[in-house]
Amino acid sequence: MEVWPYYGSRSTPTGGINGRITKLKTKEETVYALCDANSSEIRAYIVISPFGKAVPRFAWKSMYKMLPAVTIGRQDKNILEKAIINGFHANLTFRAKTVKNKVSYNTIGYIPGEKKDEILFLAHADTQINTPGANDNTASLITMLMIACELSKTKRKYSITFAATGGEETGHVGSKHYAEMRKERGDIHRIKISINFDSLTYGPNMIIYSKDKELSNSIAEIYKKLKLRGSPKIINENDNLDGEVFIKAGARGVYINTRGYDETKLQLWHRPEDRPETVDFELAENGFLVFTELVKYIEAKG
Repeated sequence: MEVWPYYGSRSTPTGGINGRITKLKTKEETVYALCDANSSEIRAYIVISPFGKAVPRFAWKSMYKMLPAVTIGRQDKNILEKAIINGFHANLTFRAKTVKNKVSYNTIGYIPGEKKDEILFLAHADTQINTPGANDNTASLITMLMIACELSKTKRKYSITFAATGGEETGHVGSKHYAEMRKERGDIHRIKISINFDSLTYGPNMIIYSKDKELSNSIAEIYKKLKLRGSPKIINENDNLDGEVFIKAGARGVYINTRGYDETKLQLWHRPEDRPETVDFELAENGFLVFTELVKYIEAKG
């Protein structure tokens, strides 16, 4: 059975952890635990990967930092269920090593406009340790660069910033660092709209996360007007990833991805199989077309 430890997880002790498997229910997900056979004390956590095979995940819950924690693939869930029914014991052994003080980078581009007010485009440039990250998120980064190239050809009404962020997969470190820099510089208030691209090429159905109805509806209408493949879906939730810090600073915000529709492609998420040959170039082009039009629409209105 393939397993991946959580980032920030503790290692198992020498000899591993032996125990019986039990199922827990948390608010967000079903979690399995490896429990001491005698005391029933939880010794380790086992979490099912949300889309496919086992993947490394960031330990955003404190409980995954306090004890050893791993993920397994969805295809192996039945093995755990049978082990529970039959009372089988299991052994979990792994060594986790945290490498501290590593450096990541943001790359920032800027097109000055007639106004100092800014539209900020974000796309994270980092990947998980085990994957080349073609769909998540290199293709989205290329879409952002295409938009930058196109918008730089003519004088813009609004200034436009393009941020290729580092450290997104480990807690949105890059975007937070950039936001802090802008606060210290005293001009974060100039960012009026934040547009965050993440995994634009998993499938044709664009998902638009935003509580700004005017902004999200405008994107959906442009998508339909261009008669692109797929159907956009609006979800009334704000960006809680790279764009969150800019929304909290007062920007209108939207987070764009294509998760939730294409189960076959989603199995590539954070996997070694997420390679360049799996990218649908038409979907990268769709993002380019929609958001160059959105900028023109915003400029025409303002």
